[in-house]
Amino acid sequence: MFCRNRFCKLFRIKYPVNQVDSCFAVSAGSSAHKAFKQKVPEINEGDTRLTLKKRNNTRMHKLRVTFVTIFLGFGFALRGQYTPAEITRLTVDPETSLTTVYFTGTDHPDVTFYYVMQLVNEADGVAILSSYTADVGDMNHLYETTIDIPEVSEGPVGLYIRPYQDASTPLTSVTSAVRDSTMFLEGTFDWCRNSLDLSWNGYNRWENAIEYFLLMVKVDNETPEIVAELSEETTQYRVENVFPGHEYLFYILAKHIDPDPDLRITSNGLVLDTLTAVYPDYIHADFGTVDNDNHPLLQFVTYPEILLPEYSLARATEPEGEYTTVASLDVTGSVIRYTDTQADASSQAYYYKLIARNKCGEPILTSENIAGTIYLSGSQNGTTILLDWTAYVEWPAGVSGYLLERSLGGEAFEVADRSGSLSFTDDLSKEGSQGYGGTVCYRITAEENPGDPHASQPANSVSNLQCFTLPMGVVFSFDAFTPQGTDNITFGPDMQFVPQAYDFKIFNRNGNVVFHSDDPVNNPRWDGRLPSGIIAPQGVYRYSLMYTDGNGKQNVLQGRVTLIQ
Repeated sequence: MFCRNRFCKLFRIKYPVNQVDSCFAVSAGSSAHKAFKQKVPEINEGDTRLTLKKRNNTRMHKLRVTFVTIFLGFGFALRGQYTPAEITRLTVDPETSLTTVYFTGTDHPDVTFYYVMQLVNEADGVAILSSYTADVGDMNHLYETTIDIPEVSEGPVGLYIRPYQDASTPLTSVTSAVRDSTMFLEGTFDWCRNSLDLSWNGYNRWENAIEYFLLMVKVDNETPEIVAELSEETTQYRVENVFPGHEYLFYILAKHIDPDPDLRITSNGLVLDTLTAVYPDYIHADFGTVDNDNHPLLQFVTYPEILLPEYSLARATEPEGEYTTVASLDVTGSVIRYTDTQADASSQAYYYKLIARNKCGEPILTSENIAGTIYLSGSQNGTTILLDWTAYVEWPAGVSGYLLERSLGGEAFEVADRSGSLSFTDDLSKEGSQGYGGTVCYRITAEENPGDPHASQPANSVSNLQCFTLPMGVVFSFDAFTPQGTDNITFGPDMQFVPQAYDFKIFNRNGNVVFHSDDPVNNPRWDGRLPSGIIAPQGVYRYSLMYTDGNGKQNVLQGRVTLIQ
């Protein structure tokens, strides 16, 4: 595999050899390069002027000149065939991706410098990377230079050496006959199995001459370690137990069979950054509350702030009940808010857990506490409202108390009670509220105790709204009367309207009716006498008033009254 982009890059190296000039020239679209190797002119056996003899399979091809001098039209002697410049090895720094090229020169007397050429198109594309001054005629000189070739991190890069007589005259006859290429390592990480599948190309210059491959790794920039020693035939390997929360640098080291310990090369470095998959240390439920539309509103916080592919929200109707997933959340940041529009918090309490999932959808962490809602319910007995609510679940430091607020006739909410209790009886007759003939609404606010280690300040949780319709214009002004006294000598309702239906009864302690009236106009009140006409004994009596108000609503008012002799 060779680099795919077609452009020329020129790094001009001046004296000394291995210093790169800061000048960087780019020209658009290189022309087709010349043939890889110039053919030697064909000589007939009968030609008495020149006889060529090749030595096969050797690095040097010598010319035996039997007729010493040939005069050419250009005025110089053809000396014969010379040894081409050749790359001896290529190695890539796994950390910097810089490529070091080692090559030998040619014995051609006209060479003045060399170019390291990059093959960017298998047909004709080349890019000139660097130039090097030549030691003329010294084919045993070993050149070494380091070049920045970005493409080594994308795939194998093919290189060769081309000697030049001058800036415009390449000596193609002594250009590298063999193209060399860098080793390239690539891999695929399996987030589900925490494994990494690696593959790499062999080093063609050392084909059948590699003693072993070493798969190396640096974890969190520590000292490199050997993962595995592999044979030359092995070009794939699976690394297990590659866990999130670390930065890995993998690379391949190839060792030549030659005992020289320096005959080794390395591939590009493959960086696997699993830090982005760091899982949270904890998930904390800040609060669950009820919004104005009676939907649960939840808030969770995570630490540290991470980027996960998914959270899932699970819901139950009991704190210890069965939780089922109701939503998948693709969110970022450390604060996660969600409104469960599918739940009606005016009918019951709900409880939630937030679950972090890995890239494979597997649960990895569940919130350490529950975010619940408070369900406020109640019943009505005339102007008496009986309220009950569920406890808030759950804050680590607990609940400091419950604030009960009340709104009469659509007015602003006012505090009616604050305690640690889960119930309250509101007797609105004492407030003179029966005369409103409207609605009364309640809400509960749970207040968190200070001391939550994951909260900057205590949180609150507000319940659903619970409203009742008050009896229309009905007032029991007192709960005791004296039939033979001077004040409060009768007992009954004070009504600001004439009900459509009316049934008022007084009961003694045995449950017997001692007074009954279905006439709200002429006989609405009890004067304390029994049906026999005598004053009833002193004591506590129970009353019941059933009536239909002007809105057509049936109402029942019940209570107790004390008769004083």
